[in-house]
Amino acid sequence: MYPELSKKDIERMVNYGWRMFYFYNLRGCDIITANSKANKWMYCGSLCVDSIKHFNYYRRKLRRKIRVLWALKKREWDGYYYTAITPEEYEQIKYTFGRPKTNLTVHNKVLFKIKNEAFVYYHTAKYFIRCKLPIDYGYTIYKETCKCKDVKLILDRERPLTLDDLIKISNDEKRNN
Repeated sequence: MYPELSKKDIERMVNYGWRMFYFYNLRGCDIITANSKANKWMYCGSLCVDSIKHFNYYRRKLRRKIRVLWALKKREWDGYYYTAITPEEYEQIKYTFGRPKTNLTVHNKVLFKIKNEAFVYYHTAKYFIRCKLPIDYGYTIYKETCKCKDVKLILDRERPLTLDDLIKISNDEKRNN
């Protein structure tokens, strides 16, 4: 079918494809393979008819994808964790004597090492902060009470995320990696 390619090259491509399929499947990612010329595609994952279930399923899978791409890129951690805060917590850090407050105590929060993962997890939140924690706790950490230092507001979102917004985040992750 492809006379310009040697049998060895075709075998290497197929083996690489199967290895990557196995790699992503093992990590719980959904896989789509497509051939646009033949108008054929294959999907390996779960499909939902209920739109709310599908939205939540897609959020979970997107968080996994973000982590896998982060690990493949071997990015260095910048020392910050990201989380969402309530409007009441935002008012606490907004201004203290005309200057932004840089310390904040938050309660019952999940903090994320990867910024986009925090955006996806807290899809309805309006305010997002980054804060410095003394050590690397892993990708996520739940804290009942967390004293954040070097707090900075990084996003003031106008509306909750939609499925289209999640797809844009997914595409941005592909481009950045």
